[in-house]
Amino acid sequence: MDVYTNSGGLQRIVGYGSNSVVIAHHNHDHHNDYNHFYSASTPPRPPPKATSTYQLVPVVVAKPTIINVPVQQQKKQQHQSQAIRDPFILEQYRPSRGTSAYIPRYNSLDDPHMQDYYAKKFGRRPKSSKKRSARSDALYRITVKTANVKDAGTTAKVFLSIFGSKDKICRKLLTRETMLRGQTQLSLSLNGLDKTFDNDWYNIEYKRGATDVVYIRCRDLGVIHYINLEHTGLLFEQSWLCEFVLITNVRTGRSWFFPCNKWLSLFPPGDGSLSIELFPNDRGFDNNLKNRFAPKETEYEIIVITGDKRGAGTDSQVYVTLFGDDGKKTEKLHLKKSATQKNPFERNQTDEFRVRGDYIGELVKLRIEHDNTGRLAGWFLDRIVVTDMFDPKTKYFANCNKWLSKDEGDGQISRDLILYKDINKGQRSNKYKITVYTGKKMGAGTDADVFITLYGDLGQSGAITLDDKKNNFESGQKDEFTIECPSVGEINKILIAHNNKGSAPVYTGKKMGAGTDADVFITLYGDLGQSGAITLDDKKNNFESGHVITSNEFGSGTNANVYIIIFGKHNDTGKVPLMTSKTHNDPFERDHTDEFEIEAMDIGEPEKIKVGHDDSGFRSDWLLERVEIDVPKFGRTWIFPCGKWLSTSKGDCQLEAELYPQTMATEVYTPYVPYEIKVFTSKVSGAGTDANIHIEIYGVEKTTGQIMLCGKTDRKGKFQTGSIDTFVHELEDVGKDIEKIRIGHDNHGFGAAWHLDHVEIRRLDKNQKTKTFIFPCRRWLAKNEDDGSIVRELIPEKVIEEKLDKSGQLQVREREIQDHLEMKQYVVDVYTGDKFGCGTDANVYCTIYGDKGDTDERELSHSETHQYKFERKHMDRFKLECADLGNIFKLKIRHDNAGISPDWLLSKVEVKDDIRTYVFYCEQWLAKKKDSKLERTLYEKDYQGSMSSLGSIPRSVTGSKVSLASNESDSKNEPFRRPQRKNIMSSIAEESRDTTEEGIPYTVKVKTGEKSDAGTAANVFIRLIGRKGRHTGLIPLELMQRGHFEPGKVETFSLQEPDIGDLEVVEIEHDGETLADSWFLDDITIEMPTKGRAFYFTCHEWLSKHKGDGRTKRTLKVQDSNQSSFQPLIPYEITLYTGDIEHAGCDCDVSLKLFGTTGSSSEHVIKKDEGLFERGAINQFKFELDEVGKLIKLRVTIIPKHKKSRNRWYLQNIELVKCTKQNERQETYFFGLNDWISHETDYHRDIPLTKGGKALLNNTNYRVTTKTSNIDDAGCDSDISIVIFGQNGDSGELKLENSSTHMNKFERDREDIFTFENILSLGELTKLRVSNSESSFLKKSWHLEHVKIDDIQTGQSYMFPCNKWLSSKKDDHQNVRELVCSNDSTSSSRRGSLTPGGKVPYEIEVVTSDKQNAGTTQHGWIIIEGNKKRSEKFYMKNTPHRKILRGGQTDAFTFECRPLGELRRIILGHEERPEYPLKSYEGREAKWHVAHITITDPSTNTEYEFPIKQWIDINNDGDAFDCTDKQEDAITQQRHRQTIKYKIIVKTGDVDGAGTDANVSIILYGTLGDTGTRQLKQKGRNLFERNQVDEFVIECLDLGKLNKLHIEHDNALFSPDWFLDKVEVINMETDEKVGFPCHRWLGKKHDDHEIQRDLLPMND
Repeated sequence: MDVYTNSGGLQRIVGYGSNSVVIAHHNHDHHNDYNHFYSASTPPRPPPKATSTYQLVPVVVAKPTIINVPVQQQKKQQHQSQAIRDPFILEQYRPSRGTSAYIPRYNSLDDPHMQDYYAKKFGRRPKSSKKRSARSDALYRITVKTANVKDAGTTAKVFLSIFGSKDKICRKLLTRETMLRGQTQLSLSLNGLDKTFDNDWYNIEYKRGATDVVYIRCRDLGVIHYINLEHTGLLFEQSWLCEFVLITNVRTGRSWFFPCNKWLSLFPPGDGSLSIELFPNDRGFDNNLKNRFAPKETEYEIIVITGDKRGAGTDSQVYVTLFGDDGKKTEKLHLKKSATQKNPFERNQTDEFRVRGDYIGELVKLRIEHDNTGRLAGWFLDRIVVTDMFDPKTKYFANCNKWLSKDEGDGQISRDLILYKDINKGQRSNKYKITVYTGKKMGAGTDADVFITLYGDLGQSGAITLDDKKNNFESGQKDEFTIECPSVGEINKILIAHNNKGSAPVYTGKKMGAGTDADVFITLYGDLGQSGAITLDDKKNNFESGHVITSNEFGSGTNANVYIIIFGKHNDTGKVPLMTSKTHNDPFERDHTDEFEIEAMDIGEPEKIKVGHDDSGFRSDWLLERVEIDVPKFGRTWIFPCGKWLSTSKGDCQLEAELYPQTMATEVYTPYVPYEIKVFTSKVSGAGTDANIHIEIYGVEKTTGQIMLCGKTDRKGKFQTGSIDTFVHELEDVGKDIEKIRIGHDNHGFGAAWHLDHVEIRRLDKNQKTKTFIFPCRRWLAKNEDDGSIVRELIPEKVIEEKLDKSGQLQVREREIQDHLEMKQYVVDVYTGDKFGCGTDANVYCTIYGDKGDTDERELSHSETHQYKFERKHMDRFKLECADLGNIFKLKIRHDNAGISPDWLLSKVEVKDDIRTYVFYCEQWLAKKKDSKLERTLYEKDYQGSMSSLGSIPRSVTGSKVSLASNESDSKNEPFRRPQRKNIMSSIAEESRDTTEEGIPYTVKVKTGEKSDAGTAANVFIRLIGRKGRHTGLIPLELMQRGHFEPGKVETFSLQEPDIGDLEVVEIEHDGETLADSWFLDDITIEMPTKGRAFYFTCHEWLSKHKGDGRTKRTLKVQDSNQSSFQPLIPYEITLYTGDIEHAGCDCDVSLKLFGTTGSSSEHVIKKDEGLFERGAINQFKFELDEVGKLIKLRVTIIPKHKKSRNRWYLQNIELVKCTKQNERQETYFFGLNDWISHETDYHRDIPLTKGGKALLNNTNYRVTTKTSNIDDAGCDSDISIVIFGQNGDSGELKLENSSTHMNKFERDREDIFTFENILSLGELTKLRVSNSESSFLKKSWHLEHVKIDDIQTGQSYMFPCNKWLSSKKDDHQNVRELVCSNDSTSSSRRGSLTPGGKVPYEIEVVTSDKQNAGTTQHGWIIIEGNKKRSEKFYMKNTPHRKILRGGQTDAFTFECRPLGELRRIILGHEERPEYPLKSYEGREAKWHVAHITITDPSTNTEYEFPIKQWIDINNDGDAFDCTDKQEDAITQQRHRQTIKYKIIVKTGDVDGAGTDANVSIILYGTLGDTGTRQLKQKGRNLFERNQVDEFVIECLDLGKLNKLHIEHDNALFSPDWFLDKVEVINMETDEKVGFPCHRWLGKKHDDHEIQRDLLPMND
């Protein structure tokens, strides 16, 4: 039985039968939550049309309902009453199972009419009369997702509280009834379960993995700030794991997403809580928080684009009004002064305005209008872009494309435009190429205005007019347009429309896209009728390139005759014998890759192949690894893996294999297109040639590469005098226009000289008009004719266009090419050096590169200045003719090492055109005897682009691929480049990558197992997954220097990917199919340099379909013991300027070390490469360095490679740019030197920071006095060195060589004085490191009493007591000591009671928050508590003359009191000013929001930090806050560091040859400093042998928390290579142990050939 009632309530009950009652009611409909009740047995249906207001309902026996009359009570009692009588608790009123329905308990308090009645009777104002009732209702859709894990669901009741900016909902029970709000169905759960009717009517069962949708109708809540989710489950089985809650305002479509992913349970894994407070993680919430503290006014940037129509500009005054999402709007804003144009709003013009107006939050709409004044008032507006400068990253755009004119369009001069938010956050607009194909039916064209709207996953473009001032959209016509609009992301649909204007508005579109592969039809018409549709099909021959790879196993080659059959979509090739390999004379041998070219009919894309042999020959058995088929026409290379024997006695004993392509390994590249090339040899005497002709075609951005026009077999009869030779080649598509060609020959044959008349090239485009480019030459290509050149560059003189008109007639049009490249003659001056034997007899070749192309390699054969070229101190001049190269930036020069004296010292090369001279310094030998380089790559002295594919690398980063970015930037410098081939999986991975999100650097180290067959040549991919579910796309790990992952090698990759937080899981896989693709993965290490985190993932399993468990994908999880933290690194951009003086360049690696106020960075080594550190060079790099605080100085060191190399470098200056983690430029620093770094300066220089052209540090002289102790054998003859440390870093190693007091230094009871001049001032000195090399044969040990250092510039003296041995034999066997300065620091002179009365003037700094209304005009007060006593209350008073404690303000106070000792906590209060009493103690005016308080105790020079972040109520007793951090000044901290001993435990690995005979050293880094280089030595012990553990003890000042260990060896003696397993370091004071795993080789013959490693700690 259906039941219908309403909120009018029960009026009377009339008995009607034995089991029924009749309910009388009014016809009201208030949409209350309790309006409608349905029976439990049948679904609801509309009420029948009744003539009476009576309905029959079944009688249900129920307990009496208690009604609470709302009299005035205490809030607490009222709350308890409501909690007891929950209107949703209905279990006790439910009937037993059967056909009877039930009536839920009626609560009159929920009836608005009864509320009015109670209000009149008891004098209480009814809710329905409140002002808020005028607010419109809203319908909210609540989506609740339960996690899909075991026992995640619950049967408990779930309550939801929603808190918005306008209203709130408190503890709303989510029931089946709320599933019906706004819907006609009864079952809305998305989990597919039947949620119709049963006895448990109200309760929803939240099942595992289910998504339940409920609806709540209530007053509009505005912007939702947060929600509270809770349930009543007290049992273990009622535990609930909610994944998320999604709330959507159905009316506005706005959604808020609340992630949860937390157990609500009293039992583990829950935390004992049944409720959780959730906040939205979308931008809507962030914006709302911003709005809460937004200014009243803001500045708007408004960009107005006037359309490109005749008369589009206006002379009127233009106004704009902005509307916000909360209904607010600005006043009418006058756009009167354009920042970009003097005369605004002109045709096709962009104007930028800055106007101030009210801040109205997120923008949704604008109104644009003008006042119709001026001579030309009409205005055609294209679009508007608005930026609220309070949130400058968010841009809003509106498309108009309409007239605002009384005389045009619809006559409106005011328009309301919807504003769309640019989701790309200020990124540039995208350009889209739109190609429109109009159908060929009669009348298919249109004269109307056509509009297009693009829809994508990032939004829509708005309507955009397609108009290029031509007669578009005619029947059968193809029209192309380029539009620019904010990116819409991946396009998923378009809307195309027209405005039905014009004489023929009807429009029939055929298709839209960039082209078609479909069949094309043509219909021929004549006097006798029509032919019908004829398919135009291209069945010309295809050329397919096949690569056959034989396995590397012993005996895998064959002497049999091999054949192949390729099966395509349309046909097959038949059996094709593979006879002539292009790569080997003897094909199909072990580990050979043989290439064959197959000519066949068009069979479509290959789908499978059959390959086999005839079992002939001496050794016929054949182990085939794979076959690769390259079809340029399709732009793809298909990989057919095999990995099995074709033999009658091995494997499956089959001679033929049927192979299918490995889909994900298919390589994709731009499809080739056919070019017809006609070569016209001149008719002059002897014009023909016997040489082989080659050609290269250049487009605007691409080149085909050099190809031979015909092979030796087709050569006969071609290129003869007066002949016309035609060739068709499928080549790289260089575009529709050809800019130039390069044609030449190899000078082989009896008659090599050739006179070329001209060349014609036509691109054969299917069903498109063709262009034939004419390239005139009319010159010799001969060594003994003309200018001796055998290569010419030709530019097109004219082009012939051919196309069919509508009648089928061929139309031919010839036109001159106006805008083409110019032919230029370049003068090349080559300067030979001035040293004995520096000239050369070899043949010299050079290639010049510009931003418009290159010359290709040209021989420098005819010098215009000397008969004998390239002699000592000669300048030889050559002239090269080629197409305009543009700006020249690079030159490659080499010789062929021919002649009696080929070695050559090249000084420089100058290239001159008609505009400027380009200078390329070399100053190096091109000789095998010197450094084995016969070729040099030189860069123009003012060039600032990328010069290296590897760039710079830190000590810890080595391997096959160091930087993706550097390789990309290097390729961008080449104006013509052939696109790389990528497999399909790489393409998918790149497409899935989110290019809109800024990335952070990741360093990925992948170690392959040691087994001989552990490596793989398959494509490897990785995905990084964070702990909160965020993850990267699938990332290809592409090897740059090696072809495959080799056994025992560690490959290092630098990635730039989105920040996904701490890593939890890594997915790694490869696409290999065969046995040879099997890969044994040892482990993966991933570092996040800018976050200071490292994660270690162990695998030790095969990724193979033929080994292990047959899987090629592994999911690796990080363990707590396999992760570490280190000091986060800061990204920098660095530019090195080498001086422009003679011999300024060097052949050394360069090391950089940065010093700042908080410490120093590790050394960063930049490897020497072509073009780096050369005379006049400007080299740029990007890398990460340790955080060092405010920069002070930079240490630059050069590392010589060979004694005879150029080991001097003239450094001009260095520019350092500090970047944020998102690689945004933040701050620029300059370090100027303009001097040499060489052996005379110990190969390093300290360069101070420069500001305003002035160095911030001055040089000083240090006098070092050493006192040897007065005990037996205290003196020594060894070499002693020191390192001085101070405020401004360290001095570097200083050797104590020349004593000014004694010739025989370091003798017993003597003082020796050493002076070091022109050293950068170190400020106040803090410590001293003294090292004894023990280099003497007899007296090695030294007992040092003390060291005294005098700063001669300041007159300050520093004492460093020691009184210990520096010896590996005596005392504690330490030959390195770190000594602390015993002086009191300058700041320590302030210690003690600083006032005459014995009080301490505490310095208090109060930071008031910058929140809205955070400040106060009242008084603040503070009480400070220390471990000795507590202070009195100190008032911070606001006065008319001193306005303090205001929002965003920092105020400083001084409070004198007796010493309090070490500060522990403060009590902070807020007090009303008597002269300005507050009217109310409610609201923000009575509160004060404090962010932070810092208190400095000058008696100890210690700062105490107290984070507050809280509202302080007025007239309260104060709130207490504990001290969270304290910091002594840096100098005091350094001088109070204790001396600690660390035990170093080194474990050598257990592999063959793991031990080393080399000398090993380490540097241990901590948060407080480093140890410097320490040698690991022990007398009488053979160290570092296989599977051996060696222990050492070093002494140094406390390093704090250890975060890195640098270890290396000197590669000395017979077996230097070393496999290090791990290093453990134990603090012998605290017994704390830190492990540094390595598991890698340090050796020139293993792994990445490095002999040094940076090791990071892993949690123990």
